[in-house]
Amino acid sequence: MPVFDIFGLKSSETSPGPDPEDAPLDSADPPAAGGSGRGLWGALLAADALLIAVCLGVLGWRILEARDSSQTPAARVETRSPRPKKEPAAQAPPAQPAPQPSKPEAKKPEPAPAKPEAKKPEVKKPEEKPAAKAEAKKPEPKKTAAASKHAVVEPPAAPGKAVPVRFEYPDSSAKQVTLLGPFLNKSGGRALMFKTGKGEWVRKVFLNPSQTYRFRFEVDKGGKARITPWETLEVR
Repeated sequence: MPVFDIFGLKSSETSPGPDPEDAPLDSADPPAAGGSGRGLWGALLAADALLIAVCLGVLGWRILEARDSSQTPAARVETRSPRPKKEPAAQAPPAQPAPQPSKPEAKKPEPAPAKPEAKKPEVKKPEEKPAAKAEAKKPEPKKTAAASKHAVVEPPAAPGKAVPVRFEYPDSSAKQVTLLGPFLNKSGGRALMFKTGKGEWVRKVFLNPSQTYRFRFEVDKGGKARITPWETLEVR
């Protein structure tokens, strides 16, 4: 079995060339020599080897360049932020002078405590009895300026109101005494009087102030009645 020769070198060496004797006589071209074929194939091989070497060199140079670029750190691109504007510093308040330490005041000598005085024995005074309270005197009823001893004007309950007047007639032997006067118009000018335990006859009548009244008494002692003279009473 023949071995495959990619470049055709082996076939050229083993295969015998055409016999010049067998060549036809009327052929114009001379037979090709075996040495020319070998030189052509050698040039092609050298060119291929050179091309392969160039390609390998370029490939190796690219690999080395890529390796160097991967090892060198990439330069960092720093973005500078704008600097903040400085605000004007607030004006500090004027420095106040430091307070000067106050000088300690000299302590005044404390006065010596006074000696306790000896207590004198107290002399008990005789207890005084409270004086008897003076009894409040009742206001005496005001009498009118008129010359009459048989009528007493008492103080009114309120100013401007009727004034109470007490008529009196002392006669214990009389059996009946009647007060007579024109101011007793409701009872016909007459009013019976009442006898007290002291033996006098009394009767209270309310009269208007600032007026003058006339009155008299009718005294009955068991016989003929006697009438006293007129008397005048001024009510103030």
